[in-house]
Amino acid sequence: ILTGDSQTIEMKTGPVDLVFIDGDHSYEGVKSDYERFGLRLRQGGALIIDDAEDDGVFTPFAKDGKRLVEEIVQSGAFRHIKTVGRMVHLERVE
Repeated sequence: ILTGDSQTIEMKTGPVDLVFIDGDHSYEGVKSDYERFGLRLRQGGALIIDDAEDDGVFTPFAKDGKRLVEEIVQSGAFRHIKTVGRMVHLERVE
C-alpha cells in the first residue's frame, strides 16, 4: 500500500492487481491519478474510483469522476463491473 500525494509520489512497479483512486476530486486530478496508476493494471485487474457516482451527498465531487469513468469505458480498455454507493469498479480488459 502506497500513501502520499498522487501528483508527486514516485514508485516503480510491474503490473498491479488493484488500483483505488480517492483523492483530488477535480477532473484533472482524477484523470492524472488514472493515467499515473490505473494504466499499470494487468488485464483482469480492478480499478476502483471513489466519488464517481452521485449519492445525493457528495454531488459536487461526482460529476468529474463520473465523466472520467465514462471516458475510460468508452476507450474499450476497461469495462464497468459494478457501482456501489459512490464507488465504481472497473476491470481492465486490454
